[in-house]
Amino acid sequence: MDGIAAGMIECGSGTRRGSIDLEQLRKEIPALGRVIYMNTGSSGPSPRAAQEAEAAASRRIYDDGPALPSSLAYMERILAQARQRLASCLGGTLSKGIVTGTGAGGDTGTVSEAEIALTQSASHGISIVASGLRWRPGDQVIVSRLEHTSGLLPWFHYRRLYGIELVWVPETGSTLDPRTVAAAITPRTRLISISHVSYATGARLPVEEIAEIAARRGRMFSSTGPRRWVQSR
Repeated sequence: MDGIAAGMIECGSGTRRGSIDLEQLRKEIPALGRVIYMNTGSSGPSPRAAQEAEAAASRRIYDDGPALPSSLAYMERILAQARQRLASCLGGTLSKGIVTGTGAGGDTGTVSEAEIALTQSASHGISIVASGLRWRPGDQVIVSRLEHTSGLLPWFHYRRLYGIELVWVPETGSTLDPRTVAAAITPRTRLISISHVSYATGARLPVEEIAEIAARRGRMFSSTGPRRWVQSR
């Protein structure tokens, strides 16, 4: 992971696509010698550097024992480093309108480590958002059929558990029209949940405009965007 991030992408420094050594990057993913990689998230191959870093960390922890104070300190250190790196990377994308956030001091345009939560997957992150709200019967969540299954299952679960309602926004071709999303908002809308890149079509959805609509209307907005962030660099 460090070999790719620091050696080629340097995500905290505003590196542009042209400065990435694509041939070296391809060599880091052995599967590319046999297949074409279409950005399939956790279903896709891992870079060799990431595999080696994960294996080395696992050996370090389990050779000493995961409950040993030195192992716990090591895990805390690498997690803190990951948060620092991600905060730097995400902060570099704010000016491009890809993510939004405020620093620890409340300054828009930066991302603080305190705003970074490390989850097991994007699906896990969506579930955290869903379970962190107190739902009432009749609460509405705006979704679309362009979502990954993981972007819909939590709302199906809470519909059955608490009686919330799903409001389906019709797609416009392979994407969404922000005006259609705005028209779907009602006094009972609690949350708008839209991916940044459609799992179904690969289209980049207009989440910047949708986020602005949600903010103006006083509604919460949730978006999963790991594919979009990587594609934008």
